[in-house]
Amino acid sequence: MQHSSGELNHKYVVFSLESEQYGISISKVREIVRWGRVTRIPQTNDRICGIRNLRGEIVPIMSLRVNFGLPELANQEDSRIIILEHEGSLFGVVVDSVDEVMEIEPAAIKDPPDSIVDQQTCFVCGIAQSEAGLTILIDVDEMLNDRMQEAISQAVAE
Repeated sequence: MQHSSGELNHKYVVFSLESEQYGISISKVREIVRWGRVTRIPQTNDRICGIRNLRGEIVPIMSLRVNFGLPELANQEDSRIIILEHEGSLFGVVVDSVDEVMEIEPAAIKDPPDSIVDQQTCFVCGIAQSEAGLTILIDVDEMLNDRMQEAISQAVAE
């Protein structure tokens, strides 16, 4: 089944953290991998779990739980790492689970309320409502602000 690029832009990889659902545009997702060995790097930003070798490429791995102010899981065996592409580089984000690929029509996406969007939450680009509930849509480019990019660069350079 072939999809036009317009259809691709309406598809989101939906994942869970705690009991909440989040979505990232599928156009930013390279692949999804199981939790595996991540090498921790001393004195890096707490949001960076470490680095991982992905078929010969060193990929920094970021914890979305820590980034979103949630406690880390004691057991990450069931976690997944979503490998994302951003400005020609790969990086991974650890999530509790990947639930589905969902097509979301633009009309079903609402702007986040102004009262909740600030410098800490500017990566929330929309809220989608479906029969399953609300899905918070994440803008990968905004999530990787300059501070986070610097922490990722330092982790890879170490």
